[in-house]
Amino acid sequence: MKLAKLSLAAIMTVGALSTANAQPLEEAIKGVDFSGFARYRFHDVEKDKVNTGNDNDYDVKVKLVAPVTDNLKLTTVFTAGGKNVDYKANKHTKDGKDKNDVGSNSYSSDIGKMWFTYKQDALTVTAGRQAIGTPVTDNGYRGDKGDGVVAMYNLGSVTLAAAYFNTTNYGANEVNALAAIGSFGAVNAQVWYVRVVDSVDHMVFVQVDGKVAGVSLKGQVVNTKLKNVASSDDDSGTFYALKAGYKMDNFSVNAGYTATDKDMSTHALAKPADTDVIVGGWRLGYNYPQLADTKVMFLNAGVALGKFGVAAGYAQADIGSRAADDSVREMYGKLSYKYAKNFNTYVKYSDLNDKISTNDQKYIRFEAKYSF
Repeated sequence: MKLAKLSLAAIMTVGALSTANAQPLEEAIKGVDFSGFARYRFHDVEKDKVNTGNDNDYDVKVKLVAPVTDNLKLTTVFTAGGKNVDYKANKHTKDGKDKNDVGSNSYSSDIGKMWFTYKQDALTVTAGRQAIGTPVTDNGYRGDKGDGVVAMYNLGSVTLAAAYFNTTNYGANEVNALAAIGSFGAVNAQVWYVRVVDSVDHMVFVQVDGKVAGVSLKGQVVNTKLKNVASSDDDSGTFYALKAGYKMDNFSVNAGYTATDKDMSTHALAKPADTDVIVGGWRLGYNYPQLADTKVMFLNAGVALGKFGVAAGYAQADIGSRAADDSVREMYGKLSYKYAKNFNTYVKYSDLNDKISTNDQKYIRFEAKYSF
C-alpha cells in the first residue's frame, strides 16, 4: 500500500521522523510501500470435558519496503500483539473444593525482521534478519527467522538457492540450506537440503506437484537424519505424503494421506502444521505433530457463496502402538464472511476425539482480519 493511503496520524509520524533527519517529507517517503494486517482472534477450548479457558489474541504486522538504489531495497517488518487469557480450569484444593486459575496477559512488540535485498539480472541476494523460508520451517506470523544471507540465481525454468544463518530462533545453532526449484509445463518440482549444526545432520525435502483442468496432485518425501541421538534410538527416518484436489468455480475438495517412519518421526524443524509439509486435519496437526508410525487420512471440501464461505473436513490418525478402533478422529467446520475487500471474518470449530490420551478437545476460533 502506498503511503498516500495511510491515516493522518501515520503521515504525521513519518513527517516527524523526516524532520529529525532534516529531509523534506516528499523525499523521505518517495517509493516507500507499506503492507500488513491487524487481526483479532478469540479462542475457546474444552479439553477432556473441562473448559480449560479462552483467550483474546490481538496481532499487528507492518511491512515497510524502501528503495535505496535501483538494485537495492531495505525491508523492515514490525510486529506487535499478544494474548489476554482467562483460564477456567478447576484445581482441587486440600479441602476438596475447587478454585479457578487467574487469567494472564502476554503482549510483546519488536522489529522482527530487517534485511537488504540486492537484485542484478538473474541474481538476488538478501542479507539481514529474515525468515528462514524453507518448506520445513515455520513461515507464518512471527515464524522461524535468523540472521544470515540467502542467494538465488534464476536459470529460466530452474532457480538455485543457498542460505546460511549464523543465529536463529532455535538458538546459536547455525542453519545451512540448498535448494533447486523448477517448473516444467504443468509440473513443478523442488528439492531442499537443510542442516542444523549440532542438531540435524540433514533434512532432505522433495516435492512434486501439478495441476491440469482443475485437478491437482502433490507428493512429498522428507528424509531426516539427526545428530547426537542416544545409541538405543534410531537417528533417521522418512515421511511420505500425498494430496489430491479438485477445484471448479467456487467449489473445492481435497483428500490426502501422510505416514511417518516407525522408528524416527522428525520431518520438520517446527510443528508441521505451521510449515509447508502436508498435514491432515486442523487441530489434529497441532496436537499430534510428529509421532512415529502414524498414518493420517483426511478429506475436506469448501464452497464460496458470494461473500459467504462454508468448509468442512475430517481426519483420522492411526498410531502404530494403538488398536484400530482407538484411532484419533477430528471433524471440523468453518463459516466465513468477507465483509469488504480487505476485511475478512470467520468462525471455525473442531471436535477432536481421542479415547486414550488427554488430547480429547473441542476448539472454537473467531477471527476478524483487516489487511492493508
